[in-house]
Amino acid sequence: MNEAEIVNKINNLIQIGTISEVKSDKALARVSLLGRVTDFLPVLSQSNAFKKHYIPARVGEQVVVLAPFGEASGGVILRGVYNTKTKEPSANTSKEVQEYEDGTKISYDSSAKELKIEASDKINIICQSATVTANNVDITATTSNTGDVTINGSLTVSQLITGQGGLAISGGSGASVSGNINLTGDISDSRGNLTSHTHNDSDGGVSNAR
Repeated sequence: MNEAEIVNKINNLIQIGTISEVKSDKALARVSLLGRVTDFLPVLSQSNAFKKHYIPARVGEQVVVLAPFGEASGGVILRGVYNTKTKEPSANTSKEVQEYEDGTKISYDSSAKELKIEASDKINIICQSATVTANNVDITATTSNTGDVTINGSLTVSQLITGQGGLAISGGSGASVSGNINLTGDISDSRGNLTSHTHNDSDGGVSNAR
C-alpha cells in the first residue's frame, strides 16, 4: 500500500455527509460524501434482545460516516447532526425534548419536574390494565366510556347529568335532593304508585292523588 492509499484510508475513517437515499423499511441509507455517494450503510440504532428503537432516516439528514478500515463502503452511519435545515427543538439546560415531524412533542423538565406530552392529533394507549396513581387528576375534555365505571368515593357534578339507562341506588343512606324534582312519569314506592293512587276521604268518598 503506497502513501496515497494510506492517506485516502485515513481520510475515509471519519467523514461528515448528508443522507441522499433511504430504505423505508430498513435502517439503511446512502450518504453523499464530497460529491460521491456510498453504498447502503447501516444506521446505528439501539437494538438488542432487551430493546429495539427504530427511528426512520430522512433524506437531507446530516450524519457522520465511520469507516473502521478506511473503506467508506463498509462503514456505518452515526446520526444525526443538527444543521440549518434541522435545528434543535426549543429547550433549555434542564429540559429533554423529543419532537416529531408532525409537531408531536414529549418533554421532561427536571427543574420544573414536569413531564409533558403534546400531540397534534390523538394518542392511543393499548394495554390489558392501566393504573394511575396521583394526588389530583384534572381532565379538560369531552370524554366517552365503553364499559362499567366504579367509583369508590364521592362523585361531585357541577352540571347536568343526563342518560337513558335509568338510575339505581341501593344501600347507604339513600338519595337526598336539595331542590325541585321534575318528572314526566310516575313515582312509586314499596306500597305502590304514588302518582295515580286513590285514597278514601273522611266523608266516605274516594279521591285521586293530587
